[in-house]
Amino acid sequence: MRTRLRVLRAALLGGASLLGLAGAHVLDYLLLYRNPVVRTGLLRQTGHAYFGKAFEFAIASAILAVIGTFAFGVLRAHQSAERRSTWRAAGILALIQSGGFVALEAGERIVVNAHAGQLLKVTLVGVVLQVIVATVTAFVLSLIERAGRFIARALSATPALRRAVVVLSRPRDAIRPRLLFLTRASPRAPPLALLS
Repeated sequence: MRTRLRVLRAALLGGASLLGLAGAHVLDYLLLYRNPVVRTGLLRQTGHAYFGKAFEFAIASAILAVIGTFAFGVLRAHQSAERRSTWRAAGILALIQSGGFVALEAGERIVVNAHAGQLLKVTLVGVVLQVIVATVTAFVLSLIERAGRFIARALSATPALRRAVVVLSRPRDAIRPRLLFLTRASPRAPPLALLS
């Protein structure tokens, strides 16, 4: 069971890292090349023509990662397992995304036989962005997992039992019969002080 959970956890981190990789990749080029005409020309020259389809795939994998993370939280709701470190997940995501980014940039340039003139600047800024995006992604996934655990515990918890309160109501005569006897004097009778 434990190995299945580790495999599931790794798959969730892999799916989330795809969107982080693509998102930080786009953000890298938006920050470095603010002119859209220059940016579009550079992206075409460096082999980024496929990127629209890759971004769609990354969004789909991120949606599956979010659903899986929520399900993972529901699954772990009643297990007494140790809590996963968000910083560790952020480090793993940063390594996956940074390594993927460097490999992707080098691969894109090799495929189209482009020059590596701007590769160092793009790679350095891109790796920094990948680490930032990975950290944010890890914390978002942690919150989604906590929400899954919280909801699963709330739905499976038995409501607190309230003790039933029994109210016994007795007729007024049974409470204080002597006083009630005295208060039942007819309206034409003398005052009670004179009767005793």
